[in-house]
Amino acid sequence: MNEITEMWAERRKADQEIRHARLAEADPEGWTKHTPYHWSRKLRGLRLDYWPTKHKFMYDGRVMVGDVRAFIAKRVDQ
Repeated sequence: MNEITEMWAERRKADQEIRHARLAEADPEGWTKHTPYHWSRKLRGLRLDYWPTKHKFMYDGRVMVGDVRAFIAKRVDQ
């Protein structure tokens, strides 16, 4: 392999390790698991989709990245 191919292979392996760690730390309680990587639940009458390996979620047609637990807590208190 050439140098660039090796660099990308290392990067991909590191990204996979990060995604597996994120999935392991994600709390599945209250979620409907469609696949191991795509979960959903209802929040204030709207669907909240969540991809735990990327910390990505979609609510009311908007895609966001970040802490979904804080997002939910903020909307439940309203």
